[in-house]
Amino acid sequence: MIERGDHHGIGLLNVKAVVDKYGGDMVLSCDENEFKAVVIL
Repeated sequence: MIERGDHHGIGLLNVKAVVDKYGGDMVLSCDENEFKAVVIL
């Protein structure tokens, strides 16, 4: 696992805001050591 400092990437809250704005869907899941984000616009 890679640990990084604060303030990297665009952030899931920003992604969710765009998804909501354009009427899309976002599903997050975590299984063992895998994190999955599915975004549909």
